[in-house]
Amino acid sequence: MEPNFWTRKEMHPTLGQLKTMTIISPSFDWGGGYYSLNLSDSPTSGIPLTSLQLGYIPLVALLAIATLFVFLWLLYGRKSFRLPWWGALIGAVLHTVIGVESVMVFAALENLIADGDGVMSLYGGIFFMPLFYFVFAKITKNKIRDCFDLFTPCLIATLLFARLNCLISGCCIGKQIAGTGIRYPTRSIELLGNAVFLGVALSFFCKGRMKGLLYPLYMVEYGILRFVLEWFRDSPSGTPFHLAHLWSLASVFFGLLFIIPAHIKAKRERNEGVSA
Repeated sequence: MEPNFWTRKEMHPTLGQLKTMTIISPSFDWGGGYYSLNLSDSPTSGIPLTSLQLGYIPLVALLAIATLFVFLWLLYGRKSFRLPWWGALIGAVLHTVIGVESVMVFAALENLIADGDGVMSLYGGIFFMPLFYFVFAKITKNKIRDCFDLFTPCLIATLLFARLNCLISGCCIGKQIAGTGIRYPTRSIELLGNAVFLGVALSFFCKGRMKGLLYPLYMVEYGILRFVLEWFRDSPSGTPFHLAHLWSLASVFFGLLFIIPAHIKAKRERNEGVSA
């Protein structure tokens, strides 16, 4: 007997064509739109479950939750960073707005390079958001490395919710496993990875031991995770090597590039503290 299927039908926002996606439900890697729950042996029939066309509502809702997380996190650290509550609120809103603009601008650059039609690329957050953190540190007169440590959990949470939107919208799917109706749950694995990274980042920040190491460490971790997952992700190019592989390698490279001097400086400060 065949397992149950979820069938998704959605109008492509740019091509205007109706597309159908059938994913076996045990993979827990499904998207939103029009669903039919198949309770029979055939994957072609189903019982209509819902016909809600959600559009951008899930994305906006998830970004609102991410903004709330960032606001609460900045409130947690506001005393150490001499940040008023309204400054935390402005910082949270700007973090989301600039983050969205970053992934859209980076996607536009990708489209120019690879002649694609992507709308968002999460690597825009990885590479562009440090500019916001740098400016934030200057305006609030805090150490740059401390602000990067502060905002690392914020970025991880934002990327986590953004990838969750991919599950809901049905984009960025994994390749189909040969001979089955199952796709590699790349989005679910990335979600799990970011959840683990977020927990580690929150723990390390609260212990106060990172000294500017948190963000470059995340660049390395995320780059490695994405580099592996991209081999199992579907791509319009149809080639095993994606443009995201290049960004993953760049993320690892720049992460290591910043880890080395940050580690040396932190070690020197610890030694000076012991000497004093």
